[in-house]
Amino acid sequence: MTGASAAEDRSRNKKQRSKKPATRRGIVFGRSLRRQPQEVAGKGSAQPVQAKANSQAAPAPQSDTAEMVKSLIPLTLEHGRPTHEEINDALPDDSPMEHRDTIYTRLQDVSTQVSDSGVPGKFAENETEEERQLEALDDPVRQYMHEMSRVPLLTREQEVEVFKRIEQAEFEIKTLIYTLGFVAKEHIAVAGKLLSDPPRERFDRVVMESQSGSREKHLKALQRLIRTTRALDEKTDALYGRWQRTTASGARKRLGLLLEKSNRKLRALFPKFLFRQNVVEDMIGLADSLHERFHSSLKCTRDLEAKPRSQQQQAALHQEEQKSLALESLVR
Repeated sequence: MTGASAAEDRSRNKKQRSKKPATRRGIVFGRSLRRQPQEVAGKGSAQPVQAKANSQAAPAPQSDTAEMVKSLIPLTLEHGRPTHEEINDALPDDSPMEHRDTIYTRLQDVSTQVSDSGVPGKFAENETEEERQLEALDDPVRQYMHEMSRVPLLTREQEVEVFKRIEQAEFEIKTLIYTLGFVAKEHIAVAGKLLSDPPRERFDRVVMESQSGSREKHLKALQRLIRTTRALDEKTDALYGRWQRTTASGARKRLGLLLEKSNRKLRALFPKFLFRQNVVEDMIGLADSLHERFHSSLKCTRDLEAKPRSQQQQAALHQEEQKSLALESLVR
């Protein structure tokens, strides 16, 4: 019996010396825990047996990816997104790069789902206006898309309604601008730039896109339109000059009717030029400039009339009156 007991003790000590230290891994709030190797002493030996070196030990099993992501979700809900430092603290030191990439990918998916679900985190609630502005400076494209997402999209019916309103506004603007006398001269000037050699204006900038396929044909039509418009404009200028000089009410009324008829003929020619809306907008700018010159001339006339009567004052007043008449003739 004594020999058998000794053999069993030697066998038990041999197994304990060859057995690897027990290692336990777990995750508590995203951090890995490891139990240190315990000292194992065999019978008849006073020195502890230490664990073998890491190079000789078998690689530790990887933590479950789902459990790792689950442990980091509270940080996502609290801060909006976990930091790189928090993720690195949660991962084991010997975690391979593939495992880290998988964790990052799944955390990004979780963060996107939380953001899309509209669940606000404490970080977003406590964020100050200054921090929002700084974030916008760091990522202006993201801020722009965020602001655009707040504006509701138009329905098809609303888009049609807006387009109709734009067309109506453009038509009203053209109708108003076409009543001004200088518009005929502007049409002739723009068409002349297209017909000059070399051209002093781009065809695609001033002519409607529908005429891009028949460029040469439209240029020939512009040559005829220039001649017709110039002759009619000169006739209208002459009628307006006679109307300005006439004092008799009857004759003035007859000239006014002829002038209106001539203006209607001119307005019927303008759409045939097929100019783009930007040409009309340039004419609007010219009309604003003429309006300012009118006001400046009227102010100067009032200032001169307030001064004492003198030869110099009368000469300056006559000059301003001629300037006002020239402006009137230009707008007719």
